[in-house]
Amino acid sequence: MDYVPVEVKLHILSYLSERDLSQVLLISKHWHLLALDPVLWGKLLPDSSTTDSDLLKVLQKRSLISHFKYNSSKITEGGLSQLLVQFGSTLRYLDLDSCDELSSDLISLLVEHCPNLSYLDLSANPFIDDVTMCQLAACQSLTTLRIRNCDTVTDLGLGMLASQVRLVNLDAGCLLYVRRPTIDALLETSSCILQTLVLDGANLNDVDLMELGKFANLRSLELQFCDEFTDQGFIGLKRSILSSVTQVIKMFQLIKSLPRCYYLQYLQSYKPRS
Repeated sequence: MDYVPVEVKLHILSYLSERDLSQVLLISKHWHLLALDPVLWGKLLPDSSTTDSDLLKVLQKRSLISHFKYNSSKITEGGLSQLLVQFGSTLRYLDLDSCDELSSDLISLLVEHCPNLSYLDLSANPFIDDVTMCQLAACQSLTTLRIRNCDTVTDLGLGMLASQVRLVNLDAGCLLYVRRPTIDALLETSSCILQTLVLDGANLNDVDLMELGKFANLRSLELQFCDEFTDQGFIGLKRSILSSVTQVIKMFQLIKSLPRCYYLQYLQSYKPRS
């Protein structure tokens, strides 16, 4: 391990819990110094048994929290509010997937106290709607947004957010009411920087599919339930991809349902230019 770069060692250590990091401190002077890196202790990953009381004890001992993942814990809205107020300025990564404690007040705190937030996961939260999306439009530092299975979000809210925030990664999977207006809003603000896009294709057609080829740096595209897509759309998308000098598709994750398309086999075997 002496020949392993420090950056690689820190990356490995980033997967450890606080308890495990405490054990690393005892290995040697070299590992002790590595394990004291503030970035490692900036991550807060509670388990399913963590309560508000447990969270508050941790918050009292910390000077920095950059990453937080809800992890189906027992932390309530009160505990999350304390986290946002106390450490919102240092938070970069916030994962609230399947968090039942979300409310409009909590989203307001997030917008007010987290000016540097770049990653936000609100997936599978029934509370998330168009109003929430409009609130989040004020988060100008946001680059990655995951709202998969937030069924009440429509073009009205997501289109508003997409027109205000320059997103690099958007996961809007299983959102039945997201259609062409959202694509147009993304093209307006993020056409040159969007790299990952997940959409429900149930209300999209071949013309919409060809529009996706205008994202100059798209690397991963996942479309779900694409009943209306045909060969024409995929051929048009392929031409658009190949006509762009700067576009390199690294990964093309497709497609759960294609009853009208006979071009999928070619796409799966398609090897993009590097």
